[in-house]
Amino acid sequence: MASDLVDDEEWQQMLAEFNRHFWCKRAPAFFLAWSESQQIEPAQWLPALKLSIHGLAGVAALVDQERVGDMAREIERLWDTDGPNTALTPLIQELSDTLMQSKLLHDSA
Repeated sequence: MASDLVDDEEWQQMLAEFNRHFWCKRAPAFFLAWSESQQIEPAQWLPALKLSIHGLAGVAALVDQERVGDMAREIERLWDTDGPNTALTPLIQELSDTLMQSKLLHDSA
């Protein structure tokens, strides 16, 4: 039954829209929020950063970016547990680097 969905044209169109949304909206929103947040202390990180990480966590698997989604979910879990702090900085930077590498591959395909 799941294989029937893969060949369904409406499903494929929906996945293509998720893909466009991820690369044209979610990824740039994250990059912008992270860039702005790097200039300030974690306690002052903008809500947009957490929201963008949450957005990556929610959609990444649908666009074949499971690792990005896993990383984002772990950051979100730690953020919810301990609040924004310097321990998250290298994790968010790794997420940013991983997402950028994926974006470069995506854009060159």
